[in-house]
Amino acid sequence: ALLKTHRETFFLWVVGGPASEVSRLQKLAREHGLTDADIRFEGPVPSADVPAAMAAADLGVYPAPKSSDPFFHRDTSPLKLLEYMAAGLPTVSADLTPVRDLLSENETRFCAPGDSADLARALSAALADPAGSATRAEAAQARIARLSWRERMARITSLCSA
Repeated sequence: ALLKTHRETFFLWVVGGPASEVSRLQKLAREHGLTDADIRFEGPVPSADVPAAMAAADLGVYPAPKSSDPFFHRDTSPLKLLEYMAAGLPTVSADLTPVRDLLSENETRFCAPGDSADLARALSAALADPAGSATRAEAAQARIARLSWRERMARITSLCSA
């Protein structure tokens, strides 16, 4: 709903998560003035359909709740973010230490975890600057190429043989 104050038009497609949450989230969206023209909750999709879903998106979003739990600040593994990067999809991500280990502001737009206003700001900025978002996505895609298992094993092997 906050994104509506930043942008004239948008369509948010929430893909994944438990199917049991779709009805609750749809009701919450309606309570905040969002319609089917603004948002759709897809729920889980088959793995084979994930690439098509990402190809249909302008942005991949990796949000996180505000939490003092060390999982979010230290232990989370941003697999979905890595998939977005590999696909060359521009991203908006929660500013978490494990994400900062992967990306900088040159490769994604950050937002504070659990801060819906900051998420809306980052989404609006990313959508308003498609060229800048594409440049960040290209840089993230180049970075992930260096994070492949093959590259990782080459680095480990070179360290072991040194």
